[in-house]
Amino acid sequence: MAASPLSYGDGSTYWDKRYLTKASPDEWLLAWSQVADVFEKYCDQPRRQWQILHAGCGNSALTAEMYRAGYEHITSIDNSATVIAQMQAACRDSASLKWCCMDAGEMDFDDGSFDVVIEKGLLDCLGCMDEAKLEVAKVLKEVHRVLRLQGLFFCISFNHNRAAQLAEPWKFSPTDPTAVPICRRYVFRKSSADVLQLLGTAALVVAW
Repeated sequence: MAASPLSYGDGSTYWDKRYLTKASPDEWLLAWSQVADVFEKYCDQPRRQWQILHAGCGNSALTAEMYRAGYEHITSIDNSATVIAQMQAACRDSASLKWCCMDAGEMDFDDGSFDVVIEKGLLDCLGCMDEAKLEVAKVLKEVHRVLRLQGLFFCISFNHNRAAQLAEPWKFSPTDPTAVPICRRYVFRKSSADVLQLLGTAALVVAW
């Protein structure tokens, strides 16, 4: 019997193969122009001072576009060594950008290392894995750990059930599902050692 084709839920095995055969950028869900206003709204210090983590970066242009917008200190991680090598080469002239091959569920960073953590479609991909709930919980635990107190977590998800799935213990408030393709932006602040507080949500119709 033929082996089943690889899919999102197969982790780095799938993604390494995908990036080797398709090096052009995949801009999952939303581009920087569609989320820049959220950063402006919640920014509480000069852009150049923010220490930002982009978890599950893939080959998205988000990091490079944020850099050009003045957010200079961005660390991007992905569990695909292939795409990290590609992005390092593509952004070699942007010295303050860091690229690390790393599992978002087992980060090597110290506690409170970042002012901002961004995930854009990472949780959606983890939702395709056999142990989806466990994998998502591992990432959220690490996000909470590496965020400084009062730091921000930006979650961008296509799954209209995402908030409901993450309601506890992360305090993500669910929104009403809809029949049209929707991408939701969630913003959370680490308000204590135990809780991420919901600041606001926005639902955007995805242009296909």
